[in-house]
Amino acid sequence: MTTRVAIYGFGHIGRHVFRAIHSRPGDDIEVAAIALESGTEAATDPALAAHLLQFDTNQGRFDGAVRLEGDALLVDGARIPLVSASAPAGLPWGSMNIDVAVVAADGGTVSPAAHLEAGADKVVVTGASADADLLLIRGVNEGDYRSAEHHVVAIGSDTTNALVPLLAAIDAALPIQSAMVMAIHAYSADQRLIDGAATDPRRARSAAASIVPTSTRASEALHRVLPEIADKVSCYAARVPVSIVSMIEVTAHFEHDVAGEAINAVLREAAVGRYAGVLGISDLPLVSTDFIGNPHSAVVDAPFTLTIGPLAKISAWYDNEWGVANRAVDAIRFVAGSNVRSNGTG
Repeated sequence: MTTRVAIYGFGHIGRHVFRAIHSRPGDDIEVAAIALESGTEAATDPALAAHLLQFDTNQGRFDGAVRLEGDALLVDGARIPLVSASAPAGLPWGSMNIDVAVVAADGGTVSPAAHLEAGADKVVVTGASADADLLLIRGVNEGDYRSAEHHVVAIGSDTTNALVPLLAAIDAALPIQSAMVMAIHAYSADQRLIDGAATDPRRARSAAASIVPTSTRASEALHRVLPEIADKVSCYAARVPVSIVSMIEVTAHFEHDVAGEAINAVLREAAVGRYAGVLGISDLPLVSTDFIGNPHSAVVDAPFTLTIGPLAKISAWYDNEWGVANRAVDAIRFVAGSNVRSNGTG
């Protein structure tokens, strides 16, 4: 049965979620509506939204046929209405038989639960959300999901999705005593192209010319998803002058001496088992651009797993756009699996 999806917010991540759905026709997910919510990365003009869907600097040209026809996008001949309302609760999700509303809007003060009031059965938030009923990290805590209780599900940030499965897979086999985590992250739209105003003096500096030390919310997610090790892990980040693909580095201390081969063996087993499709392994001497378009949450750079006694450093790459967009599609499939209504669309 087809899952009918509405995308709220057609900024950078909203467009990538659309692309990811389009690239996975076997998932039987249909984008039934798009709400062009305003935001720093959003296109509120329909013509611009159609253009930016087709042409993307980082991910390349969209592989479908797109054109604007009145108040709708035509994508490969399928008509997708562009809708709006003064508030999310007024959107026509009920009359459109929307199974899952994907909230990809930038910030805002309206709770994502407003989309339930509008008539959606479930809501998936493409990031962190204090209002979510559950933070769902694929491969880690699907067992915590309860359809009758969890109506608004957040998938966490790109860095959260890279870090949490990596730590969970390692800790399950080789218990971590403590760890320092650094996210080497591509710059993003909330930074400055040239020096300008910002509450954080470091973030006031040019993203295209500087390495910018900053914080990461991944540590907050650890407390929600892996509380048993969260207090043993400290996280920070550095934004670097590239537009796509990031790297996470975990420096972990174990109880006993450990070999790099042993850590990689644990991660290789995880990548074909519980974390298949989430964790990947690379044995090649690659660089960041080689991971553009990789759908994994993290790809371990096996040659750079280094150890000295009980101390180890594990590095992993992640496409910070495409990976999290695919986790959003995974979450749509997951929450809809036990909840898709019999609406005659499948």
